[in-house]
Amino acid sequence: MKPNLFIPGAPKSGTSSLHLYLDQHPEIQMSKIKETHNYAYDPHYVKRFDSDWIFSYNDIFHNDPKVKYFGESSTIHCITETTIPRIIQDEINPKIIFVLRDPIERILSHYNWLKSLGLVKKEFFKEIKDSINVPFDPNKNLNGNYKSYIEFSKYATFIKRWIDAFNRENVLIITTEELSSDYFNTINTCFDFLKLPQLDEIKIVRENVTTLNKQKISGKSISSLSKKILKSLFPNSLEQSGKPKSGGKHILAIEERKWLQNFLFSEVETLEIIIGRELTEWSNFKNNGNSTH
Repeated sequence: MKPNLFIPGAPKSGTSSLHLYLDQHPEIQMSKIKETHNYAYDPHYVKRFDSDWIFSYNDIFHNDPKVKYFGESSTIHCITETTIPRIIQDEINPKIIFVLRDPIERILSHYNWLKSLGLVKKEFFKEIKDSINVPFDPNKNLNGNYKSYIEFSKYATFIKRWIDAFNRENVLIITTEELSSDYFNTINTCFDFLKLPQLDEIKIVRENVTTLNKQKISGKSISSLSKKILKSLFPNSLEQSGKPKSGGKHILAIEERKWLQNFLFSEVETLEIIIGRELTEWSNFKNNGNSTH
């Protein structure tokens, strides 16, 4: 069974919530394992349809004649160069929904998350700058985490690749801020995009599922299933992972925020052209972003 609905990102932007919201529709079945990385991570790709593979699409979906969309939400799919040609090779005609957060807030959340796991030793500015020129490789990770802070926030760059491959009418872009402020209408907009009937009732998703799941994996209370999943995803990572580390969240300094505004301004400007509206909800680029141009 092949997925025909993808939520490829962006990381730290609400993909877990969107995954659960979409799964409430009777004609959508979202994968029981949210992030398979099957079209990005090489060892998974070769086994994506194997019946005895824990991440097999034949296992994480169940056949249901009422379902029109089988969806998955692997966030590294958005920037992995092999993902799109692999989907095309499988003769999938997919629908794609991106949920995007103010890119500066996304970067900050990404950094603070890795810091909480003890995977970051450098100060924020040096950590971000050092990561810029490191090519993204889905097969090289830190206990299942990645440090491509800027690359994951270059929305226009990677979304253009998806649009070029699958056409604009098959790609929907929503924002984290829209999902947070008006989840009901935002999710029904997704159903409109998929040409499915809107729902009169949508249960609110309040918890950060990604955080909860990863904390369980990083801590000592790892279930046997979680151990099996983590071991399959990232060999030898379990032995190296520890409890999330404290140390306090980083707060952006004025010069750090200004540098990121300048670095990402053209990306946001191009994205606004792609979606046909101003992203007024991204205060980093609208309240004081004009001075960065």
